[in-house]
Amino acid sequence: MQLLLRFNKLHRALLASYFLSIAYCLIWIPWRSTSVFGKHRLITVIYSYVWRAPGCNCEYDNGIEPNMCLILLRVCAVSAIAGAALLLSELQPPTRSENEIQSRDS
Repeated sequence: MQLLLRFNKLHRALLASYFLSIAYCLIWIPWRSTSVFGKHRLITVIYSYVWRAPGCNCEYDNGIEPNMCLILLRVCAVSAIAGAALLLSELQPPTRSENEIQSRDS
């Protein structure tokens, strides 16, 4: 709790948006559908909620499974963007009230 009190408003907003983005990545997920037509294999990606796997209308469907590689890629991309935003927010000069707080703590 002590750590959250030391965050400024920008850091708290970035942290909240990061957690919301991670939740979005883990709830709205890509599904990989593999269909076989003779000697041809068709792989498609369908997005749907995690609790409701999409149905396929084709009779040659071999199964639908979560595409873990794309899920991991999305989570890594969100983490990289949030980390870059947090580093850029550190380049912002402190405001007057933050300087006063730091001088009082010293």
